[in-house]
Amino acid sequence: MLRRTKIITGSSLAAFAAVGVAVPAYAASSSTAHTATAHSARHHHKGHYRDRLDRLGLTRAVIAKDAGTDVAGLKAGRRAGQSLTQIAARHHVSRAVLLARLDATADARVAKLINTKLPTGKDGRHPAVHAWARHHGVGSAYKNVATTLKLTPQALAADLKKGQTLQQIATAQQVSTATLTGVIDKDVNAVIVKAADRAPKARAAASATTTS
Repeated sequence: MLRRTKIITGSSLAAFAAVGVAVPAYAASSSTAHTATAHSARHHHKGHYRDRLDRLGLTRAVIAKDAGTDVAGLKAGRRAGQSLTQIAARHHVSRAVLLARLDATADARVAKLINTKLPTGKDGRHPAVHAWARHHGVGSAYKNVATTLKLTPQALAADLKKGQTLQQIATAQQVSTATLTGVIDKDVNAVIVKAADRAPKARAAASATTTS
C-alpha cells in the first residue's frame, strides 16, 4: 500500500515558525526550504534588536560614533561577527564608556517621551497605547510603568487618551519624575546591554554552514 505523504512548503514552514509552532525536521520538502526558514528566523531576531535601538534614538550613525568609529567601520565589524562592545574596544572605547554613551542618548529620548501626548489621527482617534509605547521602544516597560503610577494598564491608557502625558499622570499620582523615568530606564538599559554584547554570526561562517 502506498503511503500518502503531505508536502509542506517553505511558505507553510515560515507561517508555523511565525506563530511559534514547532515543525519537525521531516516536514521540510527540501533542505533549501529549511535553510530559508532558518535564515528568516535569524534575520527577524537580528532585526528585533536593531529596531528597538533605532526607536530609542540609537541609529547606526549614533552607535558608530559612540563606539569610536563610523558607519562603514560598524558594518564591517558586524559582518565579521563582532559585538558592539568588541567594535568599540578596537577603537579604544571601553564597554563602560560605550554603554554610558548609549544610555545617555536613550535616557534623553525617555525624558522627552514622558512629556509627549498621545498623537491623534486625522479621524480624531488615538493609536493603541501599547503600540504607541512599543513604537518608541518602551513597550515592554508599559505594565511596569502603570504599576509604578499605581494604575492598571487600562486606566493608564484611558488617561493618556484624555490628552495627559506620563509626566502629568505621575504628578497627579504623586510619583516623582525620577521614579517614573527610573522604571523605564531600567528596561531600556537592559535592552541596550543585551544588544551591545550580542555578537552576530560572521558572514563567512554563516555562508559555510549554509553550503555544507
